[in-house]
Amino acid sequence: MRRVEAVFKHGKPCLVIDGRAYPVDEGDECYIAVVPINALKGLRLYELPEGFQVLPVKSLSRGGVSTPLFPGRVLVSGGGSLTYEYWEVPKYYRVFLPVDDYVFNLVVRAAEQAGFKLVEGAWTRTACGP
Repeated sequence: MRRVEAVFKHGKPCLVIDGRAYPVDEGDECYIAVVPINALKGLRLYELPEGFQVLPVKSLSRGGVSTPLFPGRVLVSGGGSLTYEYWEVPKYYRVFLPVDDYVFNLVVRAAEQAGFKLVEGAWTRTACGP
């Protein structure tokens, strides 16, 4: 079982997963934490603190520069929702992904590699061996 909590370090919010703090940005209605997808293994989405979303990335360097999984950004919420945000100059789009969307399928594959499974529109943790 992974330990996930929201803490404030030096007055700034952080999402802490197993003792490692990930800084967050303030979104419109929540805090958004940028977390490498490998750090999400074993994490159940309902364990995310209320008001936090996770932006999974391929990797995160010490300088805070991330390598995105996809163009735009994919946000995962504790309630199991998945939102894809992207930009086509000059417009900004925010959509809930349909099942037949190509990008959605990429997200599903990446999420399954991280140990998650999409069941009836909600993300759940799959059972894993040792």
